[in-house]
Amino acid sequence: MITILQWTTLAICGLVALARIPSAVRGENRSLFYIFALMTLAILLSIEGPYVAIDHALGGVNLTNLLLRFVSCGGIYFAGVRITKGFGAANAYRLITGRTGMLALAAL
Repeated sequence: MITILQWTTLAICGLVALARIPSAVRGENRSLFYIFALMTLAILLSIEGPYVAIDHALGGVNLTNLLLRFVSCGGIYFAGVRITKGFGAANAYRLITGRTGMLALAAL
């Protein structure tokens, strides 16, 4: 049952990312495309079969786990930017994309 849920979630998120490509190419709502593309990759990396295959291709030293963490952080970053814009929270937007946010990104 869990496997069906994982693969279904991957398929739906991937289809939504594919559906967002035309508008992203036109320059509309690119952040939504980035969010769905990164989350599709994160879901793929969280499924055991693809995880093991990708980890083996990367040398088997668990780099896939590090990649999964970075992809997840990237998706959350773009979601945070999109949410702050949606709510009109200028201070929060500056906090995420400004000097403080870049220092936090550098620390990561």
